Amino acid sequence: MFPPSLLRKSIEMPAKPTNCLNFTKTKLLELQAPAAGYSVFHDTTVEGLVLLIYPTGGSRFYVSKKIEGKSTRIKIGKFPDVSVDNARKKAHEILTAIAKGEAPTRKKEPKDTGINLDGLVNHYSDEYSMHHCSTWKETKANFRRYFADWLERPADSITQNEVQQRINQLGSGK
Repeated sequence: MFPPSLLRKSIEMPAKPTNCLNFTKTKLLELQAPAAGYSVFHDTTVEGLVLLIYPTGGSRFYVSKKIEGKSTRIKIGKFPDVSVDNARKKAHEILTAIAKGEAPTRKKEPKDTGINLDGLVNHYSDEYSMHHCSTWKETKANFRRYFADWLERPADSITQNEVQQRINQLGSGK
C-alpha cells in the first residue's frame, strides 16, 4: 500500500530543537554570534526559555510559547545583564501567568509623565517652534485660545479622538 519510508515519517515524533543546552553563564559566554540573522538556543532546565544571539554579539533571553495558536516571544532581558537564574525565575512567572490565562504580552498602561498640556505646549514652543517657525507666537496664542479648557489636563490623558472632535467643532464654527 504505502512504502515503508512514508510510514516511518508519519510515526516519528517531531524533532526537538537542535540548539538545546543547560544554560550556565560560562556556556552562554562561549557561544558565537552568527554572521547574519540570529541563533536560537533553548534551555534544557526551563522549557520555553530561549536565548537569541544576534550578529552584533548581543543576546537576549525570551520566553517562547504558543499563545492562542500563535508563536510568541516575550522579552525577559539582555544577557549577561540578566543572570541565568533571574531569567529562569522570570520565565517561570511568565509561563505561570500564561497557564492562568493572563496575557503577559499585553501592553502596559503608559506611565504618567506628570506633564500637563500647558507644559507640553511650552516645551514644544521653547525647544522647537521658536527656532524653526516664524509664526510661533501666533500659533501658541491660537492654541491657548482654542484649547484653554484643556491646559491643566495631563497630556497623556488626551486622546486622538478628542483632538479630532475639537478640530471638527472649530471647523464648523460652533
